[in-house]
Amino acid sequence: MAAGVTATGGRWIFGFNQYLGKKYIGELYLEDRKQEFLLLKQGDLSVVDYEREYMRLSKYAVELVPTEEENCKRFLCGMRDEIRIQSVALKIKEFVDLSKRAKMVEQYLGLSKKSEPSRVTGK
Repeated sequence: MAAGVTATGGRWIFGFNQYLGKKYIGELYLEDRKQEFLLLKQGDLSVVDYEREYMRLSKYAVELVPTEEENCKRFLCGMRDEIRIQSVALKIKEFVDLSKRAKMVEQYLGLSKKSEPSRVTGK
């Protein structure tokens, strides 16, 4: 389960972080991250790397994915076609389940590649 997301799907900590962010991080930075989230596509990333980047950026756009179901829809929209087609019909509404399914599909289709090591940057 992602940090800050409770078992009931609550996202209160993200909201709190967003409040603190607006207070201590520039509005332009926050808007840039939100735009980056809106434009995020899996492309050549593995599902693991796409999920990691999605989760990193989603905390800047909490209002765009207020529910677990909306979060799943947006995550699906950014997936590669081959993986999305195999996953969308299941109508999965839990992010953890959707992520697991996408990883299985990626592996089954032979699309998986080594995950990039997690970046430690100032981004």
